[in-house]
Amino acid sequence: MSICKYGKNCVNFDCKRVHPAGRKPKCKFGAGCSRPGCHFIHPKHHKLPSKDAKSMVMKGGGSYVKKTIVKVQKIGGGERKYRRKIYCTLSLDKSSSMHGSRIGAAFDGIKELLKCLRQKDLVTLRVFSDEQGLAFTGIQAPKVDMKRMSDNTSVGGCTALYDAIIIGAAGIVAHHKKSGARDGFQQVFVLLTDGEDNSSTQSAAAARAALTKLSTEVKSSRVLLLSAGQSGLAKLQEIGSGIRGVSIHEVEASASGIKEAFSFAKKQMAQMMITTTTTVVKKSSTFKGGHSRSRSRSRSRSRSRGPGRGRGRGRGRGQSG
Repeated sequence: MSICKYGKNCVNFDCKRVHPAGRKPKCKFGAGCSRPGCHFIHPKHHKLPSKDAKSMVMKGGGSYVKKTIVKVQKIGGGERKYRRKIYCTLSLDKSSSMHGSRIGAAFDGIKELLKCLRQKDLVTLRVFSDEQGLAFTGIQAPKVDMKRMSDNTSVGGCTALYDAIIIGAAGIVAHHKKSGARDGFQQVFVLLTDGEDNSSTQSAAAARAALTKLSTEVKSSRVLLLSAGQSGLAKLQEIGSGIRGVSIHEVEASASGIKEAFSFAKKQMAQMMITTTTTVVKKSSTFKGGHSRSRSRSRSRSRSRGPGRGRGRGRGRGQSG
């Protein structure tokens, strides 16, 4: 075999000639090397990533750069982009103090609230007085007939507020465990009452424990506790204050105040339409003219294998081959 005329200064990765001692060794990762500033010899068209790039190496060559983008769902028309599906659980007080215009205002408010939801969003409605009732469960938002619900709902009885919170929270946890993370639902629990508890079988401490469990086991959940008047506000604050994802809001104890409460809930739901996702851009290991060719992938990748390094964070170590 002939001697290479470039001697130890030869940087041709594919050169098969004989070289003297002192020549820089080849990188054992070859075209798959992603270590910024690697000083070993690489194939002719290989380009090392910049030192400030956050790269990951995939098995078989090629590096991946992680980027974060924000996509927004606008409410009330306009451009529609991706957002998570919402599973909204509503719990409505129908005790005797909600008679007349108050219960009508509550159903009108729920109707307006549901307008910000889409075909793939699901709704469950629970009603409570001294007993707990389930009007419907897991219905697509556009198919909910609130007029029919209003006509079929009778008002009366006492207020089992603690029981309503416990049953509502437990239902969300059960749905989350059954469907798992694969369904991608954002869980939302909205409860409205106009009075304090006077007939629950459970305690305020048990209701707080149920909300704490919901916050812990369903980390994406959001809870809105709405009080029409101050009579139930103190207990709601005792139950929900300091728990992650729980908001408490007070309005006037009237029909207009109840409509305002659901208007507030609608604004909170609008904030949940903002979704942060992670997108990966693949950079080919083949380059032309010093510029990489890239294409984006729709699904996220947070971890990958580095060549010859087992399971890791994709930091390929350039070493002599």
